[in-house]
Parts: sequence; structure tokens; C-alpha cells
Amino acid sequence: MIPKIIHQTWKNNDIPNQWINAQKSIIQNNPEYQYILWKDDDIHDFMRTYYPEFYQMYVSYKYKIQQIDAFRYFVLYHYGGIYIDLDIGCKCSLDKYLENDLVLAKSINVSKTLTNSVMMASPQHPFMYKCIRNLEDYQNSYEYFGKHLHVMNSTGPFYLQNQMNESDLQYSIIPESDFKGDCSVCNVQKCVGGNVFYHVKGNSWHHTDSRVYNFIFCHLTIGKLSFLVFLILTLFYFKRFR
Repeated sequence: MIPKIIHQTWKNNDIPNQWINAQKSIIQNNPEYQYILWKDDDIHDFMRTYYPEFYQMYVSYKYKIQQIDAFRYFVLYHYGGIYIDLDIGCKCSLDKYLENDLVLAKSINVSKTLTNSVMMASPQHPFMYKCIRNLEDYQNSYEYFGKHLHVMNSTGPFYLQNQMNESDLQYSIIPESDFKGDCSVCNVQKCVGGNVFYHVKGNSWHHTDSRVYNFIFCHLTIGKLSFLVFLILTLFYFKRFR
């Protein structure tokens, strides 16, 4: 079973105003849950105390978001519970998911890809251990393809999906009607969300390449997209190998 613990992360106690209501909705709709906001100092103390063998890898990540991504797997393995990004709120209790041992969600943008924005696990779940154990092997994944793809593949949603692709462990998926609803990256400021979760504008870690990918996703047709991908790969080839 998944324990009644909710984990969120931010650098300090000064949560940006656009996420305050989402945070409050999670706490107010789950009053019996232990709520933990992990600040940067807390996270480093946790890693040094409980996982010192991984600490050097942890601090060597190029981008801070990689540290935060990785921490999610460690904290869910260690304590179990529910991890939720600060740009996601909820409309009701999360109790109905607790009978499971591992609950994941599909991305609101790419339905075939898992997201690490909401994850739920029982303590010491083998899948979270698998995610921890393989982080080092993916540390430099896609590092020459810009920040966005590097983060996504080394610690983020693509990493999570790769770990699940290589696993035969059973897990439950949050129904799209509960999690995504009418939301995507293209309308996150106007969407209503799902029956249980709603989404507000986040992407605090995004860089220029992230905005380019989102623009392509929201505005370009398949034909134009294919040409643009070909062009980007061609430019990368000449920059990297010539």
C-alpha cells in the first residue's frame, strides 16, 4: 500500500504565487496526510544521510532540475507516498489510489510517455530502486542535444519511461480522465484539468530549446515537424562531427 505522505519540492519556503493555490488544494483535500515540502538544504541532508554512496553523482549533475528529478525516486523509495509537482493541484482526496503499490501517470502532452510530475509508490518499491540504481548509467544521456532532451532522458520522463520499458513489474496508471482532462502544454493556462488533478503553468526549469519544442508541438504540422527534425539533426551532425 501507498502511505499517506505527500512530497513536494522547492528551493525554499517562498513558493511562487502562481503555485500557492495548487499547493493549498493538495493539503486541504488530504488533511489526514503527512505533507512535506522538501527544500534544497533538506534534500542535500537527506542524500548525505541516507544515500551517501550516490551523493557525488547527485551533486555532479549539470542542471539542478536533474537533482530534483533524481531525488523524487530516492524519496519515494525511502518513505513511499505521493510525489506531486507544485504546478499540479487536486480537486478531491487521493485515497482511491492508496490500495496500489505503484501508480504512475501518462504525460499530458505525449500519451505514450510516463510523466514524473506525479508518482506514487509503497516504501522500498523495486521499481523505484531500479530507477535509483540506473541513474548513473544515464547521467550523460543526450548531453549534446541541449538542456531539454538531456534532462528528459537522464532523469526526467523519458528516463522513467525507459526504466519501465525494461521492467516487468506491475503498476497502475492514473486514468487520463482523472489526470489530464482537457490539458496540454498548448492550453495549460485555460484548461480545466481532470476529475482529480488540475494543471497550472509550470516549466520553471525550461530553457530556450524547451520553448522551441513546445512551439513545434503546438503549432507545426507533421510534415513541417519532420523537416525541422531533419534540419536540427543535420546541423547537430556538422557541429559535432565536422
